[in-house]
Amino acid sequence: MPTSLPRTTKALVLEKLTRARPPLLYDAAVREQSIPTLEPGQVLVKIGAVSFNRRDFWMRRGLYPRIVDGSTFGSDGAGTVIAAADPADPLLAQRVFLTPMRGLESDPTGPESEFGILGGGSVPPIGTFAEYVVVPRIEVIPTPTHLTDEQIAAWPLGGLTAWRAIALAQISRGDIVLITGIGGGVAILALQICVAMGALVYVTSGNQQKIDKAVALGAKGGLLYTQGGQSQSEAPKKRDTVASGGAADSWATTSREHGELKDKLRCSARF
Repeated sequence: MPTSLPRTTKALVLEKLTRARPPLLYDAAVREQSIPTLEPGQVLVKIGAVSFNRRDFWMRRGLYPRIVDGSTFGSDGAGTVIAAADPADPLLAQRVFLTPMRGLESDPTGPESEFGILGGGSVPPIGTFAEYVVVPRIEVIPTPTHLTDEQIAAWPLGGLTAWRAIALAQISRGDIVLITGIGGGVAILALQICVAMGALVYVTSGNQQKIDKAVALGAKGGLLYTQGGQSQSEAPKKRDTVASGGAADSWATTSREHGELKDKLRCSARF
C-alpha cells in the first residue's frame, strides 16, 4: 500500500468541440483532475485496466443521451483498492472490478427509475478512463484470482447488457434461444449466460469460424447466412437444423417446407 495517497489523477474526458468536426461533436482530452476526499463507504481504486465500448464512440458523435461536457469516459474498469474511508476495510489491497451500472439494487432483473451507466454522464458522475477512481465500496466486486485486470475489465458492461435482455425475455432452462449475429461481445456473453442457465441456444452469422466458436462455447447449432460471399437470398436454402419454440417475449419458430426455411421471428430483446 502507498505511504501517501495521490491528490490528482489524469483522466480522459469529453470536451464539446467549439467547431464541430462531423461526425464528431466531442473531443477526447487528457486532463488533470483532483481526487475527492473519501467519504464514509467509499474506496479509492488504482485503475489497472479499462475497456472501450461502442457507447464511448457514440458519445463523441453526440449520439448518446445525457452527455455531460467535461465528464470522464469509461464504463468498465478494474484495479486495486489502495485506500478506504474505513482504515480496517477488508477490501484494502484487494483486486476489484467496478460495477458499470447504477439502478439495479432493488431488482436485479430490471432497472429502477434512476438508472445510469458509468462514463460520460452525471448519473453516476464518474468514469473509468482515469488513473484513480473514488467509488462506493458496494460498487466494486473482488476480481477472481484466475483473471487478470485486462480480462475482468472486458466484460462487465457487455455482461449486464446481455443480462438485461435475457431478463426481459424471461429466458429459463429448456427454452430455445436464437442469437443473431454471433461474434460481438454482448452476443457472446448472452450465449454463455443462456447456456449456463440451461437454455438451448442457436446462432446465426456470416462467418463460419464465429459459428464454430459459438458451438464450442455451448451453442447447439448455427446458421451461416452467407456462403462464399453470397447474400442470404443467393445462398442455398436447405439447412439441417430447424429450431422451434422460445421463451416468453423472445422466441423464434422455424419450419421447413420443400427444403426451404420459412421463418417467423419476434424479438423484444436484442443482443
